[in-house]
Amino acid sequence: MKANKKAIDLTQGTPIKQILLFTLPLFLGELFQQLYNVVDTLVVGRFVSSKALGAVGSTFPIIFIAISVSTGLSIGCSVITSRYVGANQYKKARTSINTALMIAFVASIIMTVVMELLTLPLLRWVRTPADTFDMAHSYLVWYFAGTVPTFMYASIASIFRAIGDSKTPFYYLLLSSVTNIVLDLVFVIYFNMGCAGVAIATVIAQTLSMILSGIHLIKIVRALPKSAGAPLYDAKIAAVIFKSAIPSMLQHTVLAVSFIVFQMLVNGFGSLTVSGYTAATKIEYFAYIPLMNLGNAAATYTAQNYGAKKVDRIKKGVSNIFATSLIISLVGGVIIYIFAQPLIGFLIGNAEKEIFDTGIFQLQKLAILLPLSAIMYSAEGTLRGIDDMNCVFAATTTGMIIRTIIALWAIPKFGFTAVWVCMGISTFIEGGMDCIRYCFHSKKQLEHLSEKEI
Repeated sequence: MKANKKAIDLTQGTPIKQILLFTLPLFLGELFQQLYNVVDTLVVGRFVSSKALGAVGSTFPIIFIAISVSTGLSIGCSVITSRYVGANQYKKARTSINTALMIAFVASIIMTVVMELLTLPLLRWVRTPADTFDMAHSYLVWYFAGTVPTFMYASIASIFRAIGDSKTPFYYLLLSSVTNIVLDLVFVIYFNMGCAGVAIATVIAQTLSMILSGIHLIKIVRALPKSAGAPLYDAKIAAVIFKSAIPSMLQHTVLAVSFIVFQMLVNGFGSLTVSGYTAATKIEYFAYIPLMNLGNAAATYTAQNYGAKKVDRIKKGVSNIFATSLIISLVGGVIIYIFAQPLIGFLIGNAEKEIFDTGIFQLQKLAILLPLSAIMYSAEGTLRGIDDMNCVFAATTTGMIIRTIIALWAIPKFGFTAVWVCMGISTFIEGGMDCIRYCFHSKKQLEHLSEKEI
């Protein structure tokens, strides 16, 4: 793209080379984000208490509700913008960007009010242990105070990725990560602000990234070729954004509800088990980073080539993504399984034995599921890029409903051991449904792409 030297044209060049160049900054950005999340965990676990670790970790399913809406909106914008960029329709791309940012801002205001009101009822519903309840509540109140910058930064980052620029979001995420780490240490150690200090640090870091990346995006959008005079808002484009966004929001909302049910069941085992579970998922998420970002790259890659109507290129690139993702998942799974004990030990230090044992058990079992997750993320990203969000929503909903039903029966009956089994069942169902859809339906639909209007 002429307007942005950092942008990668995913419709040209060797598919796997372009995909990996695009994915690398996504991977590094997510890596740094998780590093500062781990620093959050380290700070509260080592400088507050092991129970504070469980308090912060147990809030994620609730936070994920807000993330669901944010992610859905950003996907809606990125898919349609990628198509316009691939088709060289820069005027429509500029309007879609403006429209999406307006929608994101309004949605963020609404979500701020809603989540602040729901914080207490949701903490009670998930059976947050009494000895961590106040810390979890304090963390959430401050975290949701920063919903607007969180939403807006997510939308801005998705727009950069939609135009083929994955480097710029990485730079701002790196800045946010460093800022967050420094403020974590200052607020928790120096000012003794506990869990609230960690949340406030996150809000400030996100706000800084939102402002700086927003200014940068304005310059890029104004420089888009042949886009002068583009409307600030277009109802038809808004409808297209919502068409992609709503299934994604519903998909992630179903995930959030399932996570809340899971957290409720895990919380029933007590704060020590929750802390071990949290530590394991924090570490394991690092193995998911390349898989998720290859899935995100698949969405942008297929969307741009969908706009350019390059069917054979889509098929070749998707095959490369599946193969690469599977190899990474196998290597990552083996490493995590072998080094589970030292990894958990690094994160929680000299914590209680129950925390340690729970963390190792959960980490090793989840490592086994990585190849299934690789297939799921690759298939899901591909379907998002070709605007088959209804299938993605159906697959996720089916998987989460079955997982939740089994979990409600199996976890109380068989104990904590059943947690990872339920996760494996849902991942298998989701990935299987997405793959079947792509192989037996979407591939055939792509053959008629030349007849469609982008």
